Amino acid sequence: MQLEIPRPSAVATNQRQNEAENCQSKMQDWWDQEISKNVGLLDGYQQVSVLLIKWHDEIDQLGVAQEVITLKLVPLETVTNIFNRLET
Repeated sequence: MQLEIPRPSAVATNQRQNEAENCQSKMQDWWDQEISKNVGLLDGYQQVSVLLIKWHDEIDQLGVAQEVITLKLVPLETVTNIFNRLET
C-alpha cells in the first residue's frame, strides 16, 4: 500500500499567495505610517536631491572608485544647472 500525499489545489495556493500579498501590503502601510509619524513627513518626500561633494579612496567600501572618477568628469556648471532646475 502506497501513501499518497495530497497536493494543495491551485485555488488554495492562490488564496495563500493573496493572503501573503495582503499581509505584505499591510506591513508596508504600517511602515509608511510610522516613518511619516516619526520623521515628521506627511506623505513622504516631495523632492529629493543628492550632491556628492567629496570622496576618499581609502574609505571606498562600496568599490565605486571608477564611478566617482566618471563623476569628476562632469563639469560643476552642469551639476549646478541640474540642481537649479530641480528646485524650480
